[in-house]
Amino acid sequence: MKKILRLTSLVAALAMSCHLQAATVSGVVTDTNGKPIEGAIVTAKGNSARAVTDEDGRYILENLLDGHVHIHITSSRHIHGDKEFDDFSGSQTADFVLKGSSIENIVVTANSLQTLCKAQFWNQ
Repeated sequence: MKKILRLTSLVAALAMSCHLQAATVSGVVTDTNGKPIEGAIVTAKGNSARAVTDEDGRYILENLLDGHVHIHITSSRHIHGDKEFDDFSGSQTADFVLKGSSIENIVVTANSLQTLCKAQFWNQ
């Protein structure tokens, strides 16, 4: 009896998750001159969906949850882009035009503890 109950619960959970994750968003990412941006990273915040634009700037994000969706685009040579969908369901199209950036994304990390330790070592 327990096996039947577990199996029924598993089937119901799978059916519900398949129903909830049917939404997709697709589109094209271009620069301000209309040139496709290849290699831009497209993510849906709060979701594991992720895509990389192809040579034509096209992307597809699948298995998104219905409801509120926030799409975020990053590219190393362009300023990021964002779009929000408040009542998202089914299939949607979201095209992005990204402005160029003169500086690529740079991450700087500092650690003051290391500096303090070095200063104490040299002052001995």
